[in-house]
Amino acid sequence: MTFKFLHVSDTHLARDYPKAGGYLRTQAYNHAFNQVIDAAIRHKVDFIIHTGDLFSSNRPFPRAVQYVTRRWERLHQHKIPLILIRGNHDGSYIGLGAFSGTACDYVTSTFDPPQEIVDLSTNLPDYPILIDPSLYERYPTRGLAVKAVRFGNDLEIRGCGYGEYMQLIIFVSMY
Repeated sequence: MTFKFLHVSDTHLARDYPKAGGYLRTQAYNHAFNQVIDAAIRHKVDFIIHTGDLFSSNRPFPRAVQYVTRRWERLHQHKIPLILIRGNHDGSYIGLGAFSGTACDYVTSTFDPPQEIVDLSTNLPDYPILIDPSLYERYPTRGLAVKAVRFGNDLEIRGCGYGEYMQLIIFVSMY
């Protein structure tokens, strides 16, 4: 089976610095993100994978969260899943392994009961999905993230965002 997907990274939504051109920068980033959503719908992709730094900070402005939510609703109408992997600007682990929360928490699905792997061939969650094995391992009962996303027996995506080792790794395996 073949898959058509769109890969995007480092959108840094809600980035409003430097202050001198902050508003224009925010508008430019939002426009670029809108073009990504439009392209995904126009080309009828199977999914979008965003590999880090959806927002520019782990505490995004409410209007930025609303902006992403409205874009997600458009994708959801077209049955296009949005898969997120956490980047260093989205939030990370802080000293002594304490978790400070991520910007992705504002827009992603919470699975109840928690799921290690989500199969998108049978289930389209109501919100974007966060793949973060480190978060899943630290808080396995909270359902905040999954270890992998699967499309039946054809494709599996695993990723670990920025964390203890400060690297981004994505594993894609075809069966």
